[in-house]
Amino acid sequence: MDSMVNALDASLSGPDEVTVIRSLRETAKMGVKEMNDDENHQSEVGMPSQEVTVSKGLNESRTELLQRVQALKKVKELENWRSKLDTQVKSYKEELGNLRCSLNTEVELLRDEFQELRNTLKLQRELTSTKLSKLDEPLELAFDPKAPLPAAKLAV
Repeated sequence: MDSMVNALDASLSGPDEVTVIRSLRETAKMGVKEMNDDENHQSEVGMPSQEVTVSKGLNESRTELLQRVQALKKVKELENWRSKLDTQVKSYKEELGNLRCSLNTEVELLRDEFQELRNTLKLQRELTSTKLSKLDEPLELAFDPKAPLPAAKLAV
């Protein structure tokens, strides 16, 4: 480190800027070379332990990735299930709506038929009460011997 500082001081004392730049570049190259040499030495010495560490790390990463993929598959399956369920619910709602409409139509028809039956029953009741009231009248008023007999109506 001191040699680099001395070289830098020596180069700065001279008037030539090109020399300063060259010395800085050489110093940087030497530092990079020393660092590479240190890394190569460390990698040669510590190779087996690094391989084991890297292998363990890779296995852990692989396991974690597999777990994430399985979780994503489950999420995708759940989304598919929800989509199918939503489709079924929608079709059932449409079917129920159609059934409700047809049921309401039938109920209206039945109400109309019952109203007609009520009206018919009222009319028959009035006719029957009228006939009964005529039967309650005295016989001499109800029967005129000179009048022709009414034609009998046959119920069909």
